[in-house]
Amino acid sequence: MNNITTQDLKQEDLMILKELESLAKMEFSIVKNIRGNTKMGITVENGRITGCGLYRLYLKILPDSIGKLDSLKELFMDVNNLKSFPESIGQLTSLQIFHANRNKLKELPESIGNLRSLKKLWVYENSLSTIPETIGELESLEELYLSDNKIKELPQSIGNLKSLKRLTLNNNKLNNLPESIEDLKSLEFLSLNINKFENIPESVLKLKSLKELSLYSNKLQCIPESIADLSSLETLRLSMNKLSHITDFIGELSSLHTLKLDDNNLSDLPDSIIDSQSLKYLDIRKNNFEAVPKIIKTLEKRDIKLYY
Repeated sequence: MNNITTQDLKQEDLMILKELESLAKMEFSIVKNIRGNTKMGITVENGRITGCGLYRLYLKILPDSIGKLDSLKELFMDVNNLKSFPESIGQLTSLQIFHANRNKLKELPESIGNLRSLKKLWVYENSLSTIPETIGELESLEELYLSDNKIKELPQSIGNLKSLKRLTLNNNKLNNLPESIEDLKSLEFLSLNINKFENIPESVLKLKSLKELSLYSNKLQCIPESIADLSSLETLRLSMNKLSHITDFIGELSSLHTLKLDDNNLSDLPDSIIDSQSLKYLDIRKNNFEAVPKIIKTLEKRDIKLYY
């Protein structure tokens, strides 16, 4: 254990370390900071483990005893072979950052809702097909990364995440979102790329704080007039869809600076895009324009990066 002793750690935490070392067949070291790629590292304060890095160890299970590390604030276990977590994970009530990306997780335990201090939950690149209703109890959660899973629907309780600022759901099997999404009043970043959306969900169009919305590689055919209600929107990515028409109301997005419409079925652009005084980047490549849209000449006179 690289000479980690009871002088460094309380006996109970030390015993749990030994259990983890036995599973990993490696020894822990005490480090100053835990990062996503920290391998067999711990941070210690007042004899208690506050951070733990278990990167790329190909662990298949975690011991139930991990729930006794109740001073743990940061837990990184990316690139392992975990299929599930023990229910005892819900006892880590001090946990603020929890990363378990690139595992083989098929589910999250119901007890995850007990992690009321959690601010960041990253579980992308797993095999999750459902998310437990208890996710809605994570009242401090600011970032939820669920990309590259097999999720078909989200629980209604997700609308209870009042502190959530960033939500990524790329490369899942979603074609709709629960109405409760509109209750995410703090949400600033929403990424829904590579799913099965045919329309932008109405609940999304009510997110007044949203600054970035990404829906590339879906099946969108139109942009509703209510897009104009996203008054804080700065970036809109709608590449690789089936859009044949852009609503005039897009010009009412006064904060919009990046608009990606490449690889669609557009044959014209609304003149109202000229009204977007904040626009700095416009991509309309790979569409069905017979000629360069008239408004491009006007936009070329402004400080805008144009791709057509």
